[in-house]
Amino acid sequence: MPRKAQSAMEYLMTYGWAILVIAVVVAIIFQLGIFSGVPSLGTSCLASTGYLCTSPQLYTNGNLVVNVGQFTGQTITLTGIACTPTANAPSTVQSITQTLLPSGGTAALTFSCPISSNTLNTRFSGFIWLQYNTPFETGATSKVGSFEAVASISAGGSSGPSASFVQAASAIANSNSATCSFGSSVKSGDVLVAMYNVYGSGTGTPSISDTQSLSWSEPISDSYIFGDFRNTIAYATAGSSGTESITLTGSGTTYTSMLTCYEVSGATTSGVITSGASGNGGAPANSIVPLISPPLGSIVLGSVSWNNNNNPGITSDTGYTLYPSSPQGSYGSITEYYSNWPGGSTGAGFYFNNLNTLWYEAAIAFPHS
Repeated sequence: MPRKAQSAMEYLMTYGWAILVIAVVVAIIFQLGIFSGVPSLGTSCLASTGYLCTSPQLYTNGNLVVNVGQFTGQTITLTGIACTPTANAPSTVQSITQTLLPSGGTAALTFSCPISSNTLNTRFSGFIWLQYNTPFETGATSKVGSFEAVASISAGGSSGPSASFVQAASAIANSNSATCSFGSSVKSGDVLVAMYNVYGSGTGTPSISDTQSLSWSEPISDSYIFGDFRNTIAYATAGSSGTESITLTGSGTTYTSMLTCYEVSGATTSGVITSGASGNGGAPANSIVPLISPPLGSIVLGSVSWNNNNNPGITSDTGYTLYPSSPQGSYGSITEYYSNWPGGSTGAGFYFNNLNTLWYEAAIAFPHS
């Protein structure tokens, strides 16, 4: 074999495998879109010491939904959140309704991030910040972690999926049973919500039934404000399209039954979020249901019930629509809703202008389907 040919063969045998490995790596890089500008990697969140951040989801309007937690050994009160493109502490934060986050606890929060484009596949890398109070300091700010995400979900509304209000009905009866009937046919697959309270003597847990014989879930436990006063929320998914009536039936001796029913579309019962709060009097004040952070495009519903107050003067929280036909009286209730939730946290509260008695609030959020 000629000397030159032998040298070429020796070269290929020596460096062939290295060249092959380099070619494979380059092919993978191009496939991932690093050179093409088309992002195809997944999302990630690297938490700072003492914190947790998981499952970041970025929407095309810049909202980032992520699970955060803290392990600092003390309970903190969250007051604000922020998302920044650099590791520098934010000059301003987005204020949120104060909520307790114990050491070892987690919460799903929505951050507003300054993404460069409101289109799908826009990549953003940044940092998550919490502002909070402790028993020893006020207004502390800490970096929760760094993350990378791709805008993979369209914002709610006309540009993306959303859950919204369809119709409502209500009923009140001085007995152990009340029935609300929708004015129009319900649609198969829509979520039906029953928000109720009862007052009586020796009352047990009320039951919910309907003309379609649906299976009802009650994720919010009955609340005992005084004696046998109960308030909760139940939901079911319509099995077929057509007329629909929902009946609340109390047990024991029920003096008053109050029921408000909702139909919502574009919603799913997977990942339902609930919260509740109670108090005594507080007028004038804004009662606040503990903080919840519904996913973008959700529908949020809230209810408040009161004991023996003829004119509580209740109005809805900011951005909510009050359902004025909710049952009202000496023992009354009223409800509100927020279609196509724009992101962030909410207390789903009510404003009391003249309340001097016991009250109970509950809220529920259904993510968009």
